[in-house]
Amino acid sequence: WGSVTLKSPQSLRGSNREIKELSNRKNEEFKFNIFIFYYNNIDSICTEHILHFHKNLKREINVFSYGVEKKEDLIKFFNKHNDIYSKNKDYYRDYFFQVILIGICSHINTDTSIYEDIEKFFSNLLSKTYLGYLKFFVIDNKRPFHEIFFNNDKWELVLNELEHNEIMTIYNNKKNNDKKKLYSKFYDNYYIVKEENKCLSLMVYPFIQCAGEDDASAIIFISSISLMSYLKTEQITYDYYNKEIKNLHNDSLNISNGHFLSFDSERGLLPMLSFYIIKRSLEIDERI
Repeated sequence: WGSVTLKSPQSLRGSNREIKELSNRKNEEFKFNIFIFYYNNIDSICTEHILHFHKNLKREINVFSYGVEKKEDLIKFFNKHNDIYSKNKDYYRDYFFQVILIGICSHINTDTSIYEDIEKFFSNLLSKTYLGYLKFFVIDNKRPFHEIFFNNDKWELVLNELEHNEIMTIYNNKKNNDKKKLYSKFYDNYYIVKEENKCLSLMVYPFIQCAGEDDASAIIFISSISLMSYLKTEQITYDYYNKEIKNLHNDSLNISNGHFLSFDSERGLLPMLSFYIIKRSLEIDERI
């Protein structure tokens, strides 16, 4: 994803240790908690779900998720939780050190207040001691460029390497010293959604490190469903779909035993999933 990325698993573990050492809270295991807001469509749900299959998230990190469809859903969430904890001050209140927005900004009005409201809410959960650890990541196919990604080092827009190079070329061009012209070029460059950027699951999928073959099979299946959702709504071409579904099919062939995924040649390359243990199958979100 270039240099604008989610933290690596190694840095997550490092930060977790540092925070644990700083913590003076008693009788609680101090966890590196992550909160995910995702838009309520198939691709965002799939993208959120495959993050849970990363081996480090399954072992060491608590992940909390919340689906939204409009800005009011976010405000309602903030008010509800503030109300609960203001009336019950003895409740253990979770802290969050990374907040991820999946597909939110392309579907909800992305005025500055959304970013400010989210940052304010999660900043208020932390004491000043821990504020330096708080980071926000935006994973979105419409590339909601906003000044906040340049002016606030807490916010990161997840890009692939090619896009990152494009941005740095624009940013380093001496002719673009005028701030308004600079931002205008960014907006022009990312206003149109490129076909290869539409499926968020495919953006995240290559970087999920799975603990075992069953998890690897699961994320191939989930990514295939996500990709198919764009084909069914005619947002991608058949050529692009066929290319990407073949890539996923080839990845499945690298799973040594190959007994978790099966393909029916008469129905195309969309995989069918089977597990030996029912518990494993139940880990797939029922919405998917």
